[in-house]
Amino acid sequence: MEPDANECEQLRQVFFQYADNELSTELHMRFKRHAENCPHCTDALDAEQHLRLLLRRCCQQSAPETLRTQVITRIRQTHIRVERWQD
Repeated sequence: MEPDANECEQLRQVFFQYADNELSTELHMRFKRHAENCPHCTDALDAEQHLRLLLRRCCQQSAPETLRTQVITRIRQTHIRVERWQD
């Protein structure tokens, strides 16, 4: 069975919602059936799941306290500059 290009395009539009299981059950099942028969969509979903797994593995440690402090300070400085610019 040849994959439906229209279904591929529709899945691309909601790709991350599908991967995050945020679609209605009906839509999720529709795209799941499509992906099972479409090598392009299957490959894209497999790559996304693999990337998410790698990110979870790599991002398990907390940032050092000094880095966290520097980031928070920069955010506050930027926020103050934006507020002064808007006045």
